[in-house]
Amino acid sequence: MNSLLDQFMIEGRALVEEASDALLSLGQGGDDKTAVAAIFRAFHTLKGSSGLFDARAMTRVLHEAEELLAQLDARAVTADPALVNLLLACLDQVGAWLDLLERDGTLPASADATADGLVRQIGGRQGVETDAIPALADLDGLLDLMDGDQRLAALALHRDKPGSMIHLVSYTPLPGCFFNGDDPLALLRDLPGLAGLHVGLGEVGPLDGFDPFTCALSFTALVVGDDPRQGAFRLAGDQMRVAVLTPSVLEPKGAVAAATLLAEQVAMLGIGGVPAAEMAGRIAAAATVAANVLLYQGREDEAGKVAAAGRAAAAARDPAPLLYALTHPGTAVEPTPALSASMPGQSRLLRVAEDRIDRLVRLSGQLGLVKNRLGWLARERGEDRELHQLGSSLERLTRELEAAVLHISMMPVGDVFQRFPRLVHDLSARLGKPARLVLEGTRTEAEKAVVELLSEPLLHLVRNALDHGVEGTAARVAAGKPETATITLRALQQSGRLLIEVADDGRGIDTQAVRHRAVTRGLLGEADAASLSEGDALLLIFAPGLSTAPSLSEVSGRGVGMDAVRASVEKAGGGVAVRSVPGQGTTVTLSLPLSLSSLRLLTVEVSEQQLGVPMDMVAESIRLPRDRISRMRDRDMFSWRDRIVPLVSLAELLDLPIPPAGPDARVLLMEIDGNMVGVEVDGVGQRMDAVLRPMDGMLAGLSCYLGTVLLGDGTVMLVLDLRGIVR
Repeated sequence: MNSLLDQFMIEGRALVEEASDALLSLGQGGDDKTAVAAIFRAFHTLKGSSGLFDARAMTRVLHEAEELLAQLDARAVTADPALVNLLLACLDQVGAWLDLLERDGTLPASADATADGLVRQIGGRQGVETDAIPALADLDGLLDLMDGDQRLAALALHRDKPGSMIHLVSYTPLPGCFFNGDDPLALLRDLPGLAGLHVGLGEVGPLDGFDPFTCALSFTALVVGDDPRQGAFRLAGDQMRVAVLTPSVLEPKGAVAAATLLAEQVAMLGIGGVPAAEMAGRIAAAATVAANVLLYQGREDEAGKVAAAGRAAAAARDPAPLLYALTHPGTAVEPTPALSASMPGQSRLLRVAEDRIDRLVRLSGQLGLVKNRLGWLARERGEDRELHQLGSSLERLTRELEAAVLHISMMPVGDVFQRFPRLVHDLSARLGKPARLVLEGTRTEAEKAVVELLSEPLLHLVRNALDHGVEGTAARVAAGKPETATITLRALQQSGRLLIEVADDGRGIDTQAVRHRAVTRGLLGEADAASLSEGDALLLIFAPGLSTAPSLSEVSGRGVGMDAVRASVEKAGGGVAVRSVPGQGTTVTLSLPLSLSSLRLLTVEVSEQQLGVPMDMVAESIRLPRDRISRMRDRDMFSWRDRIVPLVSLAELLDLPIPPAGPDARVLLMEIDGNMVGVEVDGVGQRMDAVLRPMDGMLAGLSCYLGTVLLGDGTVMLVLDLRGIVR
């Protein structure tokens, strides 16, 4: 795949995601003008970029969709759910075509037929222009009234007021308007959104026959906002012609004229008010369109030079190289110092392949093993001061390197969150439950492996929130709630952990119904179910095979989703918590480590074996006198800070020989499902940072182990999943 296609894949998928988000916002009643502007910009850029490749079907669909968006911008059609779904279907198809283009370098033979179907659907949604706003095909006469400066002024208005409607108004008052009580200048002066005005003089005739009480003036105006005939001019609509101006109708016909106009647009980018972060994107967009125009005329060499100049200009955030290429076709672009120098005070982004980052993480882990080995040698040779100093320096540098590598491998949870607005949109329509999704903390970061692990648990939680948690519309209205439910995905870092919350404002969880379902499923006896606290009863929703759904549906009801959520989260060393208020909603919280590759471990001794335990699983390590341990209901218990804590032997749980009991018990205190549990070990060793290697091969299915760690003396230490063992 060539570099240009590679770049198109990255930018194309980002534009599809951007347009999808804006469409979902539009469907949920977001800011119409802002959303339509963002959608139009994304479709327009996609269409222009697709023209560089063998993707005519994609270009044709995007062009038709762009025409529909122009009518949406002109209020000729409405953004109803059917239109939003149609445009989302177009984006889905564009996404599928992007995947095929990346794989094969071209679209399949069936692409034209698929495009035909979409074009027919889009054509069926196109509105019929009313007399209030003339069709774009009737604009020629009006556009002839505008000179080049007025065209540039209209384009500048589009740039400076994104999402606003720009109207071209031609107003020719009646000759006897003064006798009708009309004052043309007063009407124009009070016109909201007046951004530009040109006054012309019509036919006056011979001076000896001139009537000073006759109006011979004509006016051409640029107006930002709603149709001016809806306001002060509503009684003079028969004297006006009004049309909506879009950037495309302002561009002169012909490749050379279009390129010249684009050059003027690029030149205007240098005028104040453009944030530096947006400059590169605007330059790249202008360069793409200009190159496509030249390609359409068969001027491939010039198109290539314009594209190269655009890339250089975008990298330097300086429009000068692109402006030179557009105004001097056929001339080689000379490199300028600005192209190779970094912009002062600005950070630079570098795209790096994912496998290179993974290799850097592995090398960092191997260096950590060398550090542990050197530390072990330094302890063995206690009198070698120089070796101790070298070990300390290596440990400090390795920790800094590991922290830097971890930071590189971090990614925002928003990359996963962005998959769910479309799910909520489609699922709420299927279930007949209007709902909106609120995303919070999308910039919160965690290691890539942790973020990618979230996809399946969040899928189950969001689907359950819509299917089980959210009431039907009638029930919500009866309860005094808004018809549209709110589901919130929230991410934050707390105490070195990643917390993910999935909250809904639905009916809440009926713990009595959960208890009853657990009894009927045979998970608990009636007495045990009745004795459960509210918190423990809520945790029953994670039990395998238990579902609160009254019936099986295509969305949920089999009782496996929440069990899968807990299993995948706990396998990664995390935990799950639930809180619910009847009638107000439910919140499920996932707690996960920020990194899966690097762990802080506590070594423990069990039956003369050294094992590792993640530090974040251990709340406290204590030495407990044997006389404080009591036997209750065939279980060991002890009192700790006014709580009765069960005590289990790790050797017994692992089916290892149980050593003779000493006067004191070494106990690791840990919290499982809100309850404190004590785990007895033979001894507690050192704390260490280690790179975890997952279990593979025949051992991959062992749920009691998280992985292995290579120690400094070359031995392999197993790392336990205490929650999985003790539960």
